[in-house]
Amino acid sequence: MVLEDPEEDDALSSSCYRYDVFLSFRGADTRHGVTDRLYRELVLSGVRAFRDEEGLERGEEVSSGLKEGIDDSAAAVAVISENYAESRWCLEELAYIVERRKLLLPVFYNVDPSDVRKQAGPFERGFRKQEGRHGEEKVRPWRTAMEKAGGISGWDSRGRDEAELIQSLVKRILTKLKNTPLGVAKYPVGLERRFEELKRIVNVNSKGVLILGFHGMGGIGKTTLAKALYNKLVVHFRRRSFVPKIREASRMEGGLESLQAKLISNLTSSKESGQRIENVGAGIDLIRSLAFEEPVFIVLDDVDDLRQIKALAGSRDWFYEGTRIIVTTRDKEVLPESIVNVFYEVKELTSPEALQLFSFHAFGRDQPNKSLKGAAEEIVALTGGLPLALEVFGSFLYDKRRAEEWRDALQKLRWIRPQSLQDVLMISFNALDDQEKCVFLDIACFFVQMTMTREDAIYILRGCGLNPEITIKVLTAKSLLKIIEDGILWMHDQIRDMGREIVQRENYDHPSMRSRLWDRNEILTVLKNKKSAFAYFIEMCKTCFPWKQDNEEVVTLQTTCFTRMVDLRLLQINHVALDGGFEHIPAELKWLQWKGCPLKTFPFDNCPQDLGVLDLSESKITSMRERRHSKKQVQKEKNPLTRVRFFSCLPSLNSFKKSIKFSRWQKN
Repeated sequence: MVLEDPEEDDALSSSCYRYDVFLSFRGADTRHGVTDRLYRELVLSGVRAFRDEEGLERGEEVSSGLKEGIDDSAAAVAVISENYAESRWCLEELAYIVERRKLLLPVFYNVDPSDVRKQAGPFERGFRKQEGRHGEEKVRPWRTAMEKAGGISGWDSRGRDEAELIQSLVKRILTKLKNTPLGVAKYPVGLERRFEELKRIVNVNSKGVLILGFHGMGGIGKTTLAKALYNKLVVHFRRRSFVPKIREASRMEGGLESLQAKLISNLTSSKESGQRIENVGAGIDLIRSLAFEEPVFIVLDDVDDLRQIKALAGSRDWFYEGTRIIVTTRDKEVLPESIVNVFYEVKELTSPEALQLFSFHAFGRDQPNKSLKGAAEEIVALTGGLPLALEVFGSFLYDKRRAEEWRDALQKLRWIRPQSLQDVLMISFNALDDQEKCVFLDIACFFVQMTMTREDAIYILRGCGLNPEITIKVLTAKSLLKIIEDGILWMHDQIRDMGREIVQRENYDHPSMRSRLWDRNEILTVLKNKKSAFAYFIEMCKTCFPWKQDNEEVVTLQTTCFTRMVDLRLLQINHVALDGGFEHIPAELKWLQWKGCPLKTFPFDNCPQDLGVLDLSESKITSMRERRHSKKQVQKEKNPLTRVRFFSCLPSLNSFKKSIKFSRWQKN
């Protein structure tokens, strides 16, 4: 399906609509059928859907209330059925939707879309009746709106399973809405029981400000529960925000200010969002002024420091009556009673729930095979009812059906007697082959931190001589990696931390002996060290990703630092100055990202021969030195440059038109 009007797509960028979707439909045709089922599925998914509950008598004009519903909705779904054009109010709704330039998602219910577009068949009869009643001039905008709806690639119900059609439409709506339903677990086992426990606590009809603290160990399902509850409650709030990964984001330079900016952006209209927060105090003042205007719903996910709460929700006095805030954390001690007034411990799944969740991942159904039930029950007992452990270990066993394979897996669990979630996760890691382990560690140490897309990761890893498509598929199948919205690579923080711990274990005392470095201070210490540490790089240092923090002087490194790193394949030196010749950069380097490169002339003549990707975005390079080779030699070399921007001129690239691939070219 393709929706080709970008201006309509942009209509979904605001988070301040009262409703997400307006439903337009012919009640006599579909109210108690597909429309009812669609509405129910939207509500279950957390979408705020407007539906006329009473209906209008034939011939009645669209009420101001329905027009307000359209105005206060981000998008509209038109269920166009055989008798849709028989209804004046359906046509007026559709015309008003088009007039207001809403994103229109048409469902062609048992009708031919071409008949809708051409107003043929049953629609011809309907429009002739309307023209007989109201005249051609009155009907003309209705015809225009119907023609537009028929020209959109929507959902054709003919020959298609209705449930699948509804799921497809709901999925499309969810991907287009900025601040509505969040992806929850594929198998939300145990959530309904927890909802029942929380229903009385979170009562949205009660007055007062509620700040609810979810606490529990990592991997227990705090974020999943918070997302699911957010989806349930979001329909009651015009202003709402889900702020994820607070622990990780706050560790960056200016992290608290960026988190405040995100919260403010979500709570305000798109016109007011995007402003820069100068300091935490200024951010607090803005949040307080916004939050005291009307009730808000906020989730602060993965908090581990009191300063984070104080910067984002420092007092119940900040907020308007009826506000609901959820804070998730592994450490209850960071939740002060002066701010958080209700605490909820997220506990392990019950034994039946744990077996059901494990079975979904291991067998693809809610119960284990009879022949393996005993082994499944013991595995569930050993993993301790932790959802993440059950998902990962169940996925590990998914393609194993022989009893001896299960006995072997069970024996491993018995042997380690897992004291922590990491022990269970390591079993899945150890079962990977060498290439899968390599890609897993690259993603855990670097790519998830860079919010890299699957496409970009594949491009980089393929340049390193790996087979990333197959490997990423294996990692996702084993639940060690997930691909989320916009193709971004995502790992649960426990899985990511396991990968980083594996690398750190290579040598705790000497970072230079590790295969991967991602901590800025460790990297700079190692690179500036002129002692024998560099001998270890020959064997161990394969990737090195330093970056510049805000308000910091540019770091200058000697290129001789890299001379003996013969295994170096990925290098990120953003906003760093290099002193020395490029001939010291290892020839084996496959990927170089140098954002903010301070050079005016780039030494293309000394680039590593095997370089597959060169990212010079945010640089001000004005020229490139050519290789001192013949054109024939140059054209055989592989030097694709991607994401190169801020180039005022490229006088020397004409010689390399055939040898250089420009992908995703960006200009200043």
